[in-house]
Amino acid sequence: MSKENNVMKDTAWLAERLGVSVTTVERMRSREPSQLPAHVTIGRSIRYDEQVVEAWITERTQATSANKEVSHVE
Repeated sequence: MSKENNVMKDTAWLAERLGVSVTTVERMRSREPSQLPAHVTIGRSIRYDEQVVEAWITERTQATSANKEVSHVE
């Protein structure tokens, strides 16, 4: 993964990608940062690496799917 190709996105992009409001992302970032993908602070700006966000979504989707499969087996 080349760092030169990473695209940094803002909070509004993340909110849209996750289907929640900007306020929800900001609240989660301050109260439960572990519930969001890692971010970078540049001055007063918060940015999210698009590749990191996509990997985070994939990981959480797979974990959710695995949990559903386990609950159906029991």
